[in-house]
Amino acid sequence: MPAFRYFATIDDSFAILRDLCDRGLRVVIGDHSFASVTDELMTTLRGAPSFCLAGAFTPSLPAHVGRVGLVDDKSTLLPGDISYESPASKALITAYTLAMLTIRNRCTRYATQIFIAPGAMSLVQRGQVAIDNR
Repeated sequence: MPAFRYFATIDDSFAILRDLCDRGLRVVIGDHSFASVTDELMTTLRGAPSFCLAGAFTPSLPAHVGRVGLVDDKSTLLPGDISYESPASKALITAYTLAMLTIRNRCTRYATQIFIAPGAMSLVQRGQVAIDNR
């Protein structure tokens, strides 16, 4: 399953989701679909980081928000990601590519295959978090 991972704070992730919604994608959690980042969506994702992106394609793109969590009692950047199941339609691959590039545009390359959003990068530079790159 192709996947793109990134590291972000929850606020970075909400900014990324705003960008994705501005590009016509919707955030889907269970039976709820969000065309924009609302207080309800942010509250839901703070408690459970999984969601899907939907748009003019089927099926949806499974994803997780990047966030800070505790790993072995240390503040750690937990990866966000977006993926799709193969084989995929051309429309789904196009949507995945749009989402991946949108996320990358918000991030800085930190190392080979590690992309970090600005808020998370600030925490890394100040030594306040580790990176969970498993």
